[in-house]
Amino acid sequence: MKITAIRISQHRHKFDPPFHASWDTRPRTHWDATIVRVETDEGVTGIGSGDLMVGFPGHEELFIGQDPLAIERHYRILANINPGPPATWGSPSSSEYYTAFHIDSFHTDAQILLTEWSSLIPAPALAWNTKLHDSALYHANQVVAHGHDQYPQQHQFTGELSLGERFLYVAPGVQLPDALTDPAAREAAQSFLKVWQAKYSDADPYAAARAYDTMMVIANGVNAAKTDAGPAVRDAIEKLPTYQGAAASYSFSAEQHVGIVKNPFFIGTVNGGKLVLAK
Repeated sequence: MKITAIRISQHRHKFDPPFHASWDTRPRTHWDATIVRVETDEGVTGIGSGDLMVGFPGHEELFIGQDPLAIERHYRILANINPGPPATWGSPSSSEYYTAFHIDSFHTDAQILLTEWSSLIPAPALAWNTKLHDSALYHANQVVAHGHDQYPQQHQFTGELSLGERFLYVAPGVQLPDALTDPAAREAAQSFLKVWQAKYSDADPYAAARAYDTMMVIANGVNAAKTDAGPAVRDAIEKLPTYQGAAASYSFSAEQHVGIVKNPFFIGTVNGGKLVLAK
């Protein structure tokens, strides 16, 4: 069975009345969906929905004639398709579907994004060194050398350091609390970690810290409103002072429901099985 065609269509469902999302102060008046149809020479058509397939048009030839069930092969290609920088977006009032969708979703316009893109100043990598260069080059050569293996894309080949020791990662403060320079932020992170690590040892705390912060903000709103009624709690949260959580600082208003106002991250690495600040 071989792929003969890939067809993409966009659809819009209008909301009447509008949907008031808790994370967006502007009511949603519609919902967009993308349908992808993969046709084959045996008359079987696969249908999927979800991703906008940004940057995919023009790359169909990479899949035509291929086995539709070669999922790993297709994933590797899709993961490396680049839709291009904002400079390729065209005019500020572009009618191209993908561009228009994202501009509308983020409540901005193409001219602002083009201006900001043009003002960016090239900068060297924040943390790159000979060790990382050599590791990346060695791994790339190993991928090529094992290209005909059944599973050529491995995270660690024979002779390589562990994955964590070869790469850097973006670490939130709750993963590297000693790197936090704000005393209040460090104290909040360490207080959370004291309880978390006593129960879960070295399990990653970041997602739990964000969930903990969310519940604390809600609890403070309930206390301020003196009720658990949704609208009253929402109004109370909008008037709360900035809350310093374990993962970030939060402040809400009637116009801004995202909440996060300070969310520091650091460049980390693994040394001796421990997460440490990259030097």
